[in-house]
This record gives sequence, structure tokens and C-alpha cells, in this order.
Amino acid sequence: MALKIVSKEIGLNTMTKQELPKNHNGVNLKQLDQLSKWMDSKFRIPGTDITFGLDPIIGMVPVLGDVVTYCIHLFVVYHAFRFGTGKKIVFKMLGNVLIDFLIGKIPVLGYFIDFAYKANDRNVKLLREHYEEDKHKGSAWPIVIAAFAVTSILILLIIIGFYTLIAKIIDWIPESF
Repeated sequence: MALKIVSKEIGLNTMTKQELPKNHNGVNLKQLDQLSKWMDSKFRIPGTDITFGLDPIIGMVPVLGDVVTYCIHLFVVYHAFRFGTGKKIVFKMLGNVLIDFLIGKIPVLGYFIDFAYKANDRNVKLLREHYEEDKHKGSAWPIVIAAFAVTSILILLIIIGFYTLIAKIIDWIPESF
């Protein structure tokens, strides 16, 4: 998908930025921004700067709430992909969704952290920076390698933890069996 370049004259300098894309379904970045606000920051707790959206409220419904919110997260990522956004940004966006998912799985504490970690806002911000400020260019391989390394370390730690737990249980079992 070809993107038009729009020139904007500022003083003596000329600054170029990419026109915000619209995919074949007519969804554009402004609409994704509105969806993001509804999901992550539409409401404000009176007397504070704390904002929240429908995401943590919908997430209160067991299982179904998680399914609905993650479908919405992936809707934003899907449209970024449909805009022709680079793999690097799509991987960062998927990372935000994964972090939101993992944080949400921590009993009780995860629910409160979900108010602060706003994956949709972060993802739309990445898209805006890409299209308006020409950021986040380049290869996705460093992100993929880092994600693989972190995942491998976590799996290794889980295996070591289970091994240690099983060893302690075996040591605890009396020899009379």
C-alpha cells in the first residue's frame, strides 16, 4: 500500500510526514484512537489524574471478559498490519498485548495493574509515532530475538522451579513407602 507524503511548511524548513492510512474496511488511525480511549482512558477518577476505560471493567467477567478485551487488542494490531505498518511495530504491539495478558493473570494484583498498563493506548501511540514522526523504522529481528531469549529464560526458570519443587517433595516423603 503506497502512502502519500504530505509536506507542511514550517518557517524556512519543510517537514514531511506520512498521511494517516485507511485500510480497505475504512478503519483509520483516528477511529483506532477513539477505540483505544474507550478501552483504556475514557473515564477519570474524580480528584485524581487516574484514568481507566472499559478494559478493566469488561475484564471483571471471568473468561469471557478476557476473550473480549484481547479480541479488541488484536483488532488494533490487525488494522495496524492492514495499514502496511512495519513488522517492527507490529511485534512491539503484540508485545504490549502479551504483557497486558500476562499482567492480567496475576491474581488480584493483576486486576489493579491492568488499570495502569494501557496496551491499546500504547499501541495507538506507536502507530501515531510511526506515521506522524517517522519513528520505529527498521528490522523486527532484534525484538524477535529478545522475545525468544526472554521466553527461553522464563521456560528454563519454570523447569528449574518444578525440578526443585519435585525434589523437595521427594525428600519430604518418608522412606517407609
